[in-house]
Amino acid sequence: MGKKQIDKMNELEVLFYEGGEKNGHPRETLHKIWEEWKKFASYAFNKSHAACYSWVAYQTAYLKAHYPAEYMAAVMTSAQTDIKRVTELMEDCRKQGVEVAAPSVNDSQMDFAVDSQGRIRFGLQAISGMGEAASSVIIAEREANGPYKDIFDFLKRVDMHSVNKKNLEVLIKAGAFDGLGSMHRAQYFYKENQLETTPTYLDQLVRWAIRRQDGAASNQMSIFSMSEELAEEDHPPIPECEPWSNIERCRYEKEVINTYLSGHPLDDFKYEIKMMTNITVDKLNNLEALGDCEVSFAGLVSNAKKMTSRTGEGYGSMTIDDYGGSYELRLFKKDYVDFGTFIQDNTFIYARGRIITRQYVDKDNNPRTSTKLYINTMLYLANVLERYTAKLTFKVALSDVDEAFSRSIEKLVKKHKGKVPLQAVVVDPTHNIALTMNAQNLMVNPREIIPDLEKIKGVFDIKPIKKS
Repeated sequence: MGKKQIDKMNELEVLFYEGGEKNGHPRETLHKIWEEWKKFASYAFNKSHAACYSWVAYQTAYLKAHYPAEYMAAVMTSAQTDIKRVTELMEDCRKQGVEVAAPSVNDSQMDFAVDSQGRIRFGLQAISGMGEAASSVIIAEREANGPYKDIFDFLKRVDMHSVNKKNLEVLIKAGAFDGLGSMHRAQYFYKENQLETTPTYLDQLVRWAIRRQDGAASNQMSIFSMSEELAEEDHPPIPECEPWSNIERCRYEKEVINTYLSGHPLDDFKYEIKMMTNITVDKLNNLEALGDCEVSFAGLVSNAKKMTSRTGEGYGSMTIDDYGGSYELRLFKKDYVDFGTFIQDNTFIYARGRIITRQYVDKDNNPRTSTKLYINTMLYLANVLERYTAKLTFKVALSDVDEAFSRSIEKLVKKHKGKVPLQAVVVDPTHNIALTMNAQNLMVNPREIIPDLEKIKGVFDIKPIKKS
């Protein structure tokens, strides 16, 4: 019964009735028992198992409701080797309002854990390239002697023979040092020139830290515990350079923790995504459910592959990722000729197409249905706004319109010249008046000017208006 072997049960049914009646049991009773057994055999799940599962279900539901951060941290730890599952759990956390924060040398534990601010912190050993040994050294020193004050304090205190340069690189890329002082991630990888032999600032820091630690431990020291010259050696001066862009920062996070935490590469294209797309790419995995329709979507290319068939024809595939999921797009024949240049990792693309359902008869004369996505346009995402925007509008309160405002707008228009007209709507909420001001000679590049427009006092509701 437990194995649901129906044929074997049918063989034993006769023996069951014969044996039961032989031992004085009424056939009616035997029939009732056997029928209950048959029902049980269709889904064998005894009461003790049911009780245990019910109790566990109650406990987990209670923990998720009353201790959501702690519960999700435990679940994420149990799944931390399955990156896809961890990503799904992170999305679940966001829906619950539980923040998942980047790793931190001052707050992270070995595994996912809740920090003092109620956020789930990535565990140090969840960072690719860290490992248990280096992580345990960092945590043990912190617990013994308090939080690290800055990167230099960190390098003085941790054993540089246990925490190597590779460990430091992945910690930096994951953002684990962001809370220490004012240094940003790009500064650690700064080089005075692009020669291969030129050390990065991180190279200099590692050498300084090892020299300091080895000197302190050397048996060839003077009669002092540490030479005065070595003790007073200052760390290398901090270089000045531009921070990583959002795209660079996200790319490095993806490299070492297999997901995005401080942002998403598509954050720089929020207007393109909002105004120019009508579907998220995960929906394209079920074309039949969408039916015949026009679609426009955008995303980041990964897993790009270009191949050649046996007949010598080129074809390719790429995975397109957006906020909601991913979709594998394959290009053959004319599509590959037209759009094959876009099959390149870390490329931001925009595509338009149509889903078409066709009825046909197969070789056995059976009716079949085929639903396919046909791409008719593909562009680099950075070019979409200028290509498809009829005009760029923004609103400003009448009280904020003065000479300084006018100079700021004029400066931006000269800086970001393009092909799209700029339109201002001056609003006076007191008198419920809105005045639209068109200037056909003010042509701008919407993608370039929007970030600067957002910084001007009083400007709000910036909108690219699509071409009809």
